[in-house]
Amino acid sequence: YNDLNKKEIIDKIVEYKLPLTVCNSKSNGAHIFLFLSEPISASFVQTKLREFASILGHAKNADGRNIEIFPVQASVQSEKGDIGSWLNMPYFNSLNGECTRHAWSDSYQKLSLIEFIERARLLSVDYETLNNLKFELEEDDFEGAPPCLQVIVKQKCDIGSRNNFMYALGVFAKKKFEDSWETKIEEWNYKHLQTPLASSEIQATIKSLRKKDYQYPCQKEPIQGHCNSGLCRTRKYGVGNSNNFPELNSLTKLLTSPPTFFWSGTYNNKAFSLELTTAELQSPTLFQKKCIEYLNFMPAIPKKDTWQMLVQEALDNIHEIEMPDDSSNIGQLFDYLDKFCSSRSMARTKEERILGKPFSENGYTYFRMTDFCTYLSRINFKEFKAHQISALVKEHADYNCEHVFWNIKGKGVNLWKIKTDVTEITIDIPKEITDLETPY
Repeated sequence: YNDLNKKEIIDKIVEYKLPLTVCNSKSNGAHIFLFLSEPISASFVQTKLREFASILGHAKNADGRNIEIFPVQASVQSEKGDIGSWLNMPYFNSLNGECTRHAWSDSYQKLSLIEFIERARLLSVDYETLNNLKFELEEDDFEGAPPCLQVIVKQKCDIGSRNNFMYALGVFAKKKFEDSWETKIEEWNYKHLQTPLASSEIQATIKSLRKKDYQYPCQKEPIQGHCNSGLCRTRKYGVGNSNNFPELNSLTKLLTSPPTFFWSGTYNNKAFSLELTTAELQSPTLFQKKCIEYLNFMPAIPKKDTWQMLVQEALDNIHEIEMPDDSSNIGQLFDYLDKFCSSRSMARTKEERILGKPFSENGYTYFRMTDFCTYLSRINFKEFKAHQISALVKEHADYNCEHVFWNIKGKGVNLWKIKTDVTEITIDIPKEITDLETPY
């Protein structure tokens, strides 16, 4: 959070008895910490933190982007290069008396480092305590409603954004109460607003909603601040209105070539981190196929505009991770080329070149592209076609690549010549060893 009223947030934390601690961030915004007394799955913690952010009315920043939830990933596939994200900790430089990243007490007083540690210890919660913190509205009218509406109804909307809130209630009423939605809007105006709107304003809202089926005003306050989009898509009357869809959380982009995406989330209380290509991120159908192949469930396919909104929301809050060159597909290609050109099965003479082996002399290696492609196929590396491999090798500055033509045993052979560091090492074996009989 940046540019906000931290005292207002602390007051809400106290009102709802949330086990949270507010600290100044590096940019004088706020980091809000939850401390645990035992290990708890990251996916469950993410779900609760989003719920807390919705209650506090700061689920999104002023620009509409989701606030950052740590841990960012529900799970980490380290074997594929996926890594966790970093967080600036509070009380930096506190021993020098220049600390600005301090915590605040419930009465909005600065806490010393020792007081902060003691507060963290006292407010640490276990899984059972965290799981029992429920804030959903217990009212039949709002069963299956978007979580934002449930939270706002429970808190009662203030004067600043009553029209947007009543409009959102109207969209929900039309979805759930097809025959009595107009009556519901009028009823809720007096029941769920601190200061009800004038009858003329309510009638204007109803008249507008009669024209066609509108969407929730998700980008307007107070809806935006209380948004919990991942949970909303699992609600019967939420955005996308499908309960057969995972709750998607953070999106991580590994800056490989091409890029690799990891989208974490939960489904049936099980965490996952799905590896996706750009094409799979673009297409809800390909995303569904990936879920079937790797997660053993078949989510509903959202409408095109819903999927675009979902992906763009994730891209707006994406975490990008720099990766070493050899982790990209191109980097792996050249690594395999180096291995191919320095293998033990290299040709000893030019004549052996006809057998499909690379041949090296005078700092250069000669090989047929078809042999290299066969090698790549054998190790199951199929990221590029032959013409793409040729173009990449030719453009690689370190190889000084050129085509050559050899006549081997009366047969013309087109070869690739690249500069390599392959040298032949001769080892002198002592006579005593060569005289020993081999036992097998």
